[in-house]
Amino acid sequence: MLSRKFNFIILLVCVLFVSSIKSSSSFVYSQNEISTNLKLIVDCNKNNSYSIECGNSLEKSCNNMIDAMNYFKNYVGQLPGKRNSKLYLELVDGTYSSKENNLQNLIGLQIFISPLVTKSQFVIIDGSTNNTNGNFFDYDIKGVSTLPITDTSLQVTNITFVNFVSSDYHIFTSNTGKNNKIKTEYYFIDCKFLNSKNLTFLAYGASSELNGIYFFSTLFENVTFSEYSFNFSNYFANFLTSNFISVSFDGSFISEEEGSKMEMFACNFNQVSFGNKIQNSSFIESRDVSITISSFDQISGTKTSTPSYFFKFSNSVNQINIKNNEFTNVNGGLLELNNAIVNFKSNIISNTNLNSTIIKSFNSNLILDANSFKYTNYLINDQLIHCNIISGSNDYFCSNSTTSKINRTNGSIGKYVSYQSLIIIILIVFSFLNL
Repeated sequence: MLSRKFNFIILLVCVLFVSSIKSSSSFVYSQNEISTNLKLIVDCNKNNSYSIECGNSLEKSCNNMIDAMNYFKNYVGQLPGKRNSKLYLELVDGTYSSKENNLQNLIGLQIFISPLVTKSQFVIIDGSTNNTNGNFFDYDIKGVSTLPITDTSLQVTNITFVNFVSSDYHIFTSNTGKNNKIKTEYYFIDCKFLNSKNLTFLAYGASSELNGIYFFSTLFENVTFSEYSFNFSNYFANFLTSNFISVSFDGSFISEEEGSKMEMFACNFNQVSFGNKIQNSSFIESRDVSITISSFDQISGTKTSTPSYFFKFSNSVNQINIKNNEFTNVNGGLLELNNAIVNFKSNIISNTNLNSTIIKSFNSNLILDANSFKYTNYLINDQLIHCNIISGSNDYFCSNSTTSKINRTNGSIGKYVSYQSLIIIILIVFSFLNL
């Protein structure tokens, strides 16, 4: 018995020794991978002279972000290893021309851009001077001869973007290819996008697990978005505590292609129009989305004989969750479903006038739970909620019973069905008393 224990101890020691060799060799390998953080100061108010090196101090600052990026690429290119190199650009207050500060060929780089003075509101990038050679932030795999060995990331904090007006000049594009497993993360934090037209964010990747774009506490005001606005393929898009005020969309706000996912939390939309050029567009078209604790006020869609629907969900990948939101004066219909699974819960919907059905559901599973529908002037002779249901169902919200189902609990739909709700409650009470 003792010899068995001894043999077991010897075996355990051998295993630990082999493991330590593997981990130590891995450690040595990581030591050979150079990790470099380069911090550069950029000042658009100066006209310093330098060959390539700049930005190491306020006195020797780079004149623009293009010069800073060229120095960074040259510096990193001279290192024996190129992994995990990060560039921090700190911008002095001022107005930066987009022509001299656009950033190209960024695949494989990790870049952080912020004001030199923490939380300054006076770092402005002016897009009126366009760059004819590419977009402002340009991540394109076509410009890379070999695949990068590092992740790709961008974090822009407290920067104001104004006067981006050209339809041929996108403020942000990323295309790493559907078959390239390159991890990308792009963050816009406390940024402002103001007084611009044809604003577009395009991102195409391999999967929503690898590729993401995030807008945190970001303001869009007095902006017109182009046809594609926020257009993502195989991407995860996240909007957190962001505001859209007095904005319009030629098409949809979000029109996600296959493989993408979107989450929105505590956002605010006020005075928004969509479908201005693309007829019958929906505000959000998605297969996988979650929208929570957000407000939508004075939203108008395409003004045609067939009003647009605010949400259009078709062929959903997962259950779509729309919870704890408030919709006020949304023109047209609210929700159109086709082969989708949607949980519509604890939302408040109120309009002074309504000229279309609120919800249309086809071949879908729609769960209505604890919502409040309030309309003071109903302008059409049709049902507020119209859907196809499983044959034989007695759900009074629906008509044209065929193949879909609606489950509803604890909701109200204003005057239109209030008397029916009252009858059901009375019947339940009488049934209870007769027990």
